[in-house]
Amino acid sequence: MMTSTTKATLAISPENYFGHPPEKRITAKQLNEATGLFIRQKRIELGLNGSDLGRLLNVSQQQISRYERGITSLTLHQLEQFLRALAVSWESFIREVIHPLCLISQDGQGKLVAESPFL
Repeated sequence: MMTSTTKATLAISPENYFGHPPEKRITAKQLNEATGLFIRQKRIELGLNGSDLGRLLNVSQQQISRYERGITSLTLHQLEQFLRALAVSWESFIREVIHPLCLISQDGQGKLVAESPFL
């Protein structure tokens, strides 16, 4: 007796997997730029220049500039080091950078639906 086995395939679309269609997702560029502006503002508030922050983090002033302009991405570990050096909590970072980005993402039109100085 021959039986045929049918394999069930689960089609996971990007919308289902990530929760939002591609046009409504935060891009890496948006995240890098918003994070960089946040870091720059906090550095300036502390009265530090790029070289000062670089010395605290053991990186060059040029690298600090690349992070602040959103050219180079930060790992979570690096972001943690920046937040500590700048005496900023994760809660503040999420409230001031991530949350407004999520609101813009949900709009899907790139319209600002929350005020943030980093966007």
